[in-house]
Amino acid sequence: MVMMLDELFSLRGKVALITGGSGAIGQGAAGVFIELGARVILAGRTEDHLEAARAALPADADVQTVLGDA
Repeated sequence: MVMMLDELFSLRGKVALITGGSGAIGQGAAGVFIELGARVILAGRTEDHLEAARAALPADADVQTVLGDA
C-alpha cells in the first residue's frame, strides 16, 4: 500500500508552539505546520509583530498568539 506524504507527515490533531513566532523563521515554520494540519500558537515579545505574523498566515488557519516578556 502506498502512503501519501500528507498522510505520512500529517499533524492533524496536534498543536505546534512556536517561540519567536513573529520572526521570519517562526513564520515560515508556522506555515509548514499549518499546511500539515496542526493548530499553531505563535509566541513572541512584541504584540505588533505577533499581529503582523498572524495576518501573514492563512485567514482560515487555527492560529493563536501569546505575548511573553523579555
